[in-house]
Amino acid sequence: NKFGNVSDSPIAIDFPNKSVVGHDIESNDDGYLVLGMINDIGADKTNQEILLVQLNTDYAISWSKTFELTNIDRFANEGKDESWELIKDENGDYLICTYPLVIKVNDDGDIIWEKNFETNSFPGLADGHVRKIGENYLMSLWHQLILFNSDGDEIWRVKTFPKFINDAIVLDDHIYLFVAIEKVVTQGDQSQQVHEIHINKLDMNGNYVDF
Repeated sequence: NKFGNVSDSPIAIDFPNKSVVGHDIESNDDGYLVLGMINDIGADKTNQEILLVQLNTDYAISWSKTFELTNIDRFANEGKDESWELIKDENGDYLICTYPLVIKVNDDGDIIWEKNFETNSFPGLADGHVRKIGENYLMSLWHQLILFNSDGDEIWRVKTFPKFINDAIVLDDHIYLFVAIEKVVTQGDQSQQVHEIHINKLDMNGNYVDF
């Protein structure tokens, strides 16, 4: 690692009687900040919490904090995998992106703000991606693309239903949105559901433009 430490075996972070899933890690001046998900062993998924752990340069725990996943039906789509992200901004603060909940914390793990970007149309979408664009952030959920600023204020939102978003990238001051449409293809007496991929181009105000 960047501190010169070498480990040829996995690093174990033990929380007795807890089930922990790691999601992301960021290095900082004190060592490593680890983002995970935690719940009591044997408990159902609705009891999950966000786990944030600060490790020192020798991988020992300096501190850990948990945050509730309040008022969010995270598993409306049962069996859907989650992919959370930890993003460090230019001020040394962190965005905990758990989709659709985003929490901004300082380097001590204290909450600066939290925002639930969920909508009534598509509850429980727990997978997404966030990209930093200048001073703002672009978040893609299954059927929605959201731009928000560093204070958590939503700038604009684009809904893509029935197309669902695979990814969104920024290139030459435009957003390229990779979306998929579910189709059923029939050959003889066999039918198969397939995904047809489309690329849409948007300006930085969230408006569709021609290629």
